[in-house]
Amino acid sequence: MLRIRSIAPNFGAAKGPGNKALLKHFIDPYTGATLSPNKTHICQKQWRNMKIHMEKAKDHGYLDVDSPQVEYDYNEYKSKLN
Repeated sequence: MLRIRSIAPNFGAAKGPGNKALLKHFIDPYTGATLSPNKTHICQKQWRNMKIHMEKAKDHGYLDVDSPQVEYDYNEYKSKLN
């Protein structure tokens, strides 16, 4: 039985620059979305593990997070001020 565990990527705690570079391989450079397991060619278990470590890296500030731009309608607030 062939064991793939030895060559499977180790995502670790995503604290080092090497792990940051490893995680960036699984992010679409145009949209910033995480690539699907069909495009990354890793198994579902490792993909879920990678998603967990990617979220941890975003929480710690190692990966960029794009937040949506919110536009407010200031006319709603102007009527309350007067």
